[in-house]
Amino acid sequence: MKFGYKFIFLIFSLILITPFASSYTFINIYIDETGKVIFSGETEDQIDLPLGIELKNAIISGETQELTNKQGIIWTFSYELKDSEFYVVLPAGSAIHNISNGEIYIEDEQFSIYAKDSITIEYSLGEIDKIDFTLCILIFLIIILILVFFVKRKKKKPKTKENKLEIIKQVLNEREKLILDKLKETGKIKGSYLRRACEIPKPSFYRHVLELEKKGLIKRSGDGRNKFIELIKKD
Repeated sequence: MKFGYKFIFLIFSLILITPFASSYTFINIYIDETGKVIFSGETEDQIDLPLGIELKNAIISGETQELTNKQGIIWTFSYELKDSEFYVVLPAGSAIHNISNGEIYIEDEQFSIYAKDSITIEYSLGEIDKIDFTLCILIFLIIILILVFFVKRKKKKPKTKENKLEIIKQVLNEREKLILDKLKETGKIKGSYLRRACEIPKPSFYRHVLELEKKGLIKRSGDGRNKFIELIKKD
């Protein structure tokens, strides 16, 4: 009889613990002017994803047109995934008409929304100014001159690790530069500690970390939430 009570108590305890053992999923979602949706994120569990999006080695990636539709000038994006966090970035110049839930941020002149589990956004695109052919040629020539300048500068300066890092930092935004500078000071550090040291909101911080990792500037190690971040040492 005592064994029966112990068994019932064990089952009841497992039921209580289960909700707290839910997996962790974080997804950056980028929407372009054509309604194409690009996923970039990570998860600790097997999840159902839209057509065109794949899960490989805990990394979520791919693109799809299934999550957006257009009525007149109004675009609608909708996605739902239990036990997950989203960071949705709208096209530049967008105007938000309605949103089901989440926190709205403005970064680099673009709207981005942080939400959990599900989100529906209604938005429209601003008018894009037409650029004449002469201006396009001028922009092209300026880009060529900048590239020539950097090539000559690279030949003159010794290829030290510091010089390479400084050149790469010129194409990064201010928050990404801040993350790199903090890592130079601290060395290998837990992600949550680095985020607090940089004073960057959680959704933005993880988006910048994923971008820096893609560029081969940093690497992460560890499992789950206990991940460490460090600079990649280049010869």
